[in-house]
Amino acid sequence: MTVRGARREVTAAVKSKKEANKLAAEHRVKWLEKMAQDAANNKPGTQWESVLRRMITSAQQQAQNKKLSAILRPDWSSLDFIEVPNEKWFLTRDQTELYEFQDGIFLAHRQIESTAYEADGIIKILPDDTQVVDVEEENDILYVLQSISANPAPPT
Repeated sequence: MTVRGARREVTAAVKSKKEANKLAAEHRVKWLEKMAQDAANNKPGTQWESVLRRMITSAQQQAQNKKLSAILRPDWSSLDFIEVPNEKWFLTRDQTELYEFQDGIFLAHRQIESTAYEADGIIKILPDDTQVVDVEEENDILYVLQSISANPAPPT
């Protein structure tokens, strides 16, 4: 068998498997209905009939849930790119927090005075309303010197 022929057979087998998986729930319901009819004919009045009917209902619900999940599932895609900021310091528009980009995360520093911020920060997500600033550190206090840009696009 050639490589092309083998690929053709594998493709046909995969397609056949997908079709079988799509129809599996319907075939299971038909089989369970047949089993319920056989049980009712062989032993009328037994609990087999009610148990198999519950199994049929369950199989129908599973099939319906599977179809709904496939319809409502959000689109998924792999990560295309990562944007890393070139700047290190970002200030919120209301100037209450100073953000530092460090090793792939943003640290938020709390405001002490009008242009002074604590040196210790907590991990937070950079808000949309930030601007790039120059910062100087003295005695474990961060001082904002000046704004570099009015409204840069935040990294995603």
